[in-house]
Amino acid sequence: MAQLVANRYAKAMFQLALENGQLDTYTEQLSVVLDTFKTEHEFSKIINHPEISHDKKFSMLEKVFGSVVVPDVLGLFAIIIRKGREKEIINILEAFVNMSKKHRGIVTAYVYGPVALTETQLSSIKARLSQYMNKQVEIQFELQTDLIGGLRIIADGKIMDGTIKKQLDDMKTQLLNLQLV
Repeated sequence: MAQLVANRYAKAMFQLALENGQLDTYTEQLSVVLDTFKTEHEFSKIINHPEISHDKKFSMLEKVFGSVVVPDVLGLFAIIIRKGREKEIINILEAFVNMSKKHRGIVTAYVYGPVALTETQLSSIKARLSQYMNKQVEIQFELQTDLIGGLRIIADGKIMDGTIKKQLDDMKTQLLNLQLV
């Protein structure tokens, strides 16, 4: 239900951005707002606090973002606050950014590995994935020490798992399924 609500608000904002020919501007501004909400946890707590009035919440958003976003973005905030959907603001912003990326043919690839990768290694992965998928790719790397070695990549609904952990799990499955004659 929550994702349905987020998608409705995001879709309306996305269509408005397209109609105004300002998709890049809206995406950039909403990405900044999204980053703020994700990194400033106290700010999110204040906006979601049930005892703070809608007017004060909107006033705070207007003071913080009013000089850096277009009026339509402030209008989105006003509607979200007025309808009591503050808890969904991060989901709404994420849904909008994802719609924008999809529209522009950008795919986010989630790369998981047991050790940190250098910028050169990430650039190489990005180039190979872009060529393989024939799309522009953004890389999100996450350290997962339980993978032992290799990489797991999830992009555009595809899973590419070249980890040692996966190979060991496959061998284990094969051995368990092996029938002795």
